[in-house]
Amino acid sequence: MTVRLPVMRHGRPYESMEQLEVCDARTGEALATIDLANPGLVARDLRRWPDVVAPPTAEMQAILNRAAERLLDASDVEHVATVERTAGTTGLTHEQVQAQVHRLATALRRLAELAETRPSPRPPMAFVLPSNAPGVHASWLTAIALGFPVALKPGSREPWFPARLSRVLWDAGLPEAMIGLYAGGAPVFLVGTHA
Repeated sequence: MTVRLPVMRHGRPYESMEQLEVCDARTGEALATIDLANPGLVARDLRRWPDVVAPPTAEMQAILNRAAERLLDASDVEHVATVERTAGTTGLTHEQVQAQVHRLATALRRLAELAETRPSPRPPMAFVLPSNAPGVHASWLTAIALGFPVALKPGSREPWFPARLSRVLWDAGLPEAMIGLYAGGAPVFLVGTHA
């Protein structure tokens, strides 16, 4: 079943006219259509990033702990689908993906212990994410735990965990405007961060 992954501008979906189809590396089956951001859209959003203030430290800690629990919920249909899609597009086994899910949940719990936010807006941090495995997402989760909004460029073969982690964090109470997802070609952030 094909899903659509829109650009998420400050937590709000944006459907682009430019799209990329992501296929299962094993079967060739189409898994998703990803909306692509262009450098101008990213530059505009980075310049006009809302004055987002992270939740107070105690609330951020609770959000991160709730997100860790939700991430591990194997009865969640989206959890199962994310593991399956990630295995299909990265070449990892289901067991390897599950092990990385557990590492990410552990990272979220540890970050909850270390979380420290300030009651003032912070500039967004941009992250270009690889396509090889979900375990790398602890880097931008650290920025969230410290109260920084993040602009993420998901890898073209592993867009699943940036979207899944964002949804889990939003459902746990993180302000939507703290995360933006901008799939696109190589110059998306190179131009976007210097405009």
